Amino acid sequence: MEQVDLDKLPKAKAEEFEFLLIGADEKECPPCVQIRKILQEKIDRGEVQYEDVSSEVARMMLTRAKKAEIPKIFAWERKTGETYECDIYLNEEEEEIVLKCGGQVIAIKRGEGSSAS
Repeated sequence: MEQVDLDKLPKAKAEEFEFLLIGADEKECPPCVQIRKILQEKIDRGEVQYEDVSSEVARMMLTRAKKAEIPKIFAWERKTGETYECDIYLNEEEEEIVLKCGGQVIAIKRGEGSSAS
């Protein structure tokens, strides 16, 4: 995995994006379960869409991906409609997922609502 200094990249707000998480169960993908736990409240509220790797949507998106591996998060920028295949960095201590999507960084904390400031 390449070393990336996330602090040097521009920050974007999670509220500006829609997200799709593609994952699997713990037997097939333990990191998927960790990421899903952090995002579960957002999934329940419809702020993040979750698809099992065996679903038709997941298969379609993974065939278009540069790296067809799971866990995988795609982000759609609401303003521009641009789609990004994101690199995922898990910060378990902070219960946070940091995404590198294109040339920007998006941090998503457990339980934060889209209206949180």
